[in-house]
Amino acid sequence: MYTLLTRGYGLVVKRILPKDESRVRFSLPAPFTDKLDILKLMIKAVVFDYGGVIYKNLHWHNDMFKLAGDLRANGYKTAILSNMIAPLAWMANHFQSTKDFSPVVISADVGHSKPKPEIYHILLEKIGLNANECLFIDDRPENLATAKTIGFETMLVKKPATTVKDIRQLLKI
Repeated sequence: MYTLLTRGYGLVVKRILPKDESRVRFSLPAPFTDKLDILKLMIKAVVFDYGGVIYKNLHWHNDMFKLAGDLRANGYKTAILSNMIAPLAWMANHFQSTKDFSPVVISADVGHSKPKPEIYHILLEKIGLNANECLFIDDRPENLATAKTIGFETMLVKKPATTVKDIRQLLKI
């Protein structure tokens, strides 16, 4: 099930279909015919949370790394926005698990943490995009609520494999 609200290009979510249905219904202005193509046109970056999305319970979600690589290969920016504490940030840097993401915004480095809006604005300044051009994925609803208020497209991660599948379907990669 998609939880998406879009702002721009005249796109309005009419309703979200039940989990067992595979499409989200939108109202589109002419000349757009493919309902998800307009959202794909809007999104220029996918912003990953680190703890809970990329890394959890002492292991990396390799499917998220593969997704991020495929996104970059298809012209999308990939970034990390995380509330990592300094030792975990050191570990991520040491094992180079963030090396292919840019920017990497870590709360321990910038002095702000999610869900406060300041850290999201720091990310936007560094990535050089508007909020509505970014899809932010996180495992905490309170972090997504702030992102959505700022204008990000958002997706809640419950199961990483399902999220990877949903993003691939949404962005057609």
